[in-house]
Amino acid sequence: MALPMEENVNPAELEKNSTEERPPTVVDRYFSKHYRIAPSHPVLADKKTVVAVDFGVGGANRLDNKMTGKSKRPYGTGYIGIMLPSLKGYDDEMARLLTEQQYQDALLARKNRSS
Repeated sequence: MALPMEENVNPAELEKNSTEERPPTVVDRYFSKHYRIAPSHPVLADKKTVVAVDFGVGGANRLDNKMTGKSKRPYGTGYIGIMLPSLKGYDDEMARLLTEQQYQDALLARKNRSS
């Protein structure tokens, strides 16, 4: 038995929209992305450039570790850090970080300066 359809809804369009739009990822749904690196970090303090990352620590390659659980690798590359500030200092900590848009703007400005 078919259900009655509303007059203004095109079934083909409804099918198209439901398959094209994906729900937000767990990271997008439950976490806020903010960006910051300490001013004292050698990359900023000495105006260095990161050219490679070595995951070998104490003779063990951390890339060989098995990852388990959810939300371990957003965008397939992983987190640099996850912070959970106390509720008392939350607003102050968040004010010191860049939003994703501010971070993208800073990257674009840096790229334009170097071009």
